[in-house]
Amino acid sequence: MLRQAAQLAPADPAIGAAQQKLLARLLAPTRDALAGGDLSRAQSLLDGCAAALGNDPAWRKLRDDIAAARTVAERSAQIAGLQNQFDLQLRARRYAEPSGDNALESLAALRQLDAAAAATRSATLAAALLVDARAAMARGEASTALAQVELALRVQPGSTEAGALKREMEGRLSAEQRRVAGLLGQAQQALAERRIFAPPGQNAAESLAELLKLDPDNAEGMRLRDGLAHSAVEAARALAGSKRSRQHSSWRTRHASAIRRMPRCMRWSHS
Repeated sequence: MLRQAAQLAPADPAIGAAQQKLLARLLAPTRDALAGGDLSRAQSLLDGCAAALGNDPAWRKLRDDIAAARTVAERSAQIAGLQNQFDLQLRARRYAEPSGDNALESLAALRQLDAAAAATRSATLAAALLVDARAAMARGEASTALAQVELALRVQPGSTEAGALKREMEGRLSAEQRRVAGLLGQAQQALAERRIFAPPGQNAAESLAELLKLDPDNAEGMRLRDGLAHSAVEAARALAGSKRSRQHSSWRTRHASAIRRMPRCMRWSHS
């Protein structure tokens, strides 16, 4: 009735005020649900008003606010998942391998979503790598130790502790040993980033081939080389799984959107 009255007397302020008051009352439960973080209820309540209010700017703004809140919630869940995944990998000492399931790779994904959270975990990973580097040095594995330090510096470039340890270790190594350590670090990072056989000049296979020319008996280099095929398979599986997950998420979003556009009496059979 108010809408009809507004059409008959569009300039009447009393009718306009009454219409806005009714609109605010109708949308109040949706706003309350949104403010309380219950996005599913907010969406359901908003959908219930679609037939009557779907063309109203206030309804459309609330729809956009819910969509924005959902995006933020999904991003937060993704960040929390990556943080948990990183922590599990760190405890399992999967620092840079296997490909598709290592802390370095999780850290790179986290950095794209939350730089501050990634910075905190960068320091944690760098510290763990330095512990391993010192242990390798104590065993007399100087090249492996230096490779761990260089990896720590790639994770946390400004680390004064890693920089000092690198200078100390370099003082004990020949130029060839330093080159071997550098190639080992490059190979480890390439494996963590799934650059197994490509791109040319920046992949694990080439770094390991060059390393083993310089040091044919390097145990870590041979271990990584012998595992390249397995690493490639694991990287392919991880990539396929990630793609399926994105496709499923996209399908669910489109499916939910299509259901919301249906008349309410038709939704049960599609939910």
